[in-house]
Amino acid sequence: GFAVQGRGPVAWLFKLMRPALLSPEQGAETLLHLARSPKVKGVSGRYFDKCQEKATVGQSNDPELARRLWEATEKLLQSLPGGS
Repeated sequence: GFAVQGRGPVAWLFKLMRPALLSPEQGAETLLHLARSPKVKGVSGRYFDKCQEKATVGQSNDPELARRLWEATEKLLQSLPGGS
């Protein structure tokens, strides 16, 4: 990747973090699991990590904050070319 082969602070940081980073294949495992598994058929709005459902915490559970984020996102998308 660009940062690992480069020089400077960003490259150094990526080299330091590399053992903790997932490969593209590992990163895709949860998405593939969710697309293929009958165990999660019909499940929506949940958080998954490493093919397991995880509880959310803090602000992610705030319905008012979710509503405001949704409205801000709609407004932003409407301002883009082709937005309606």
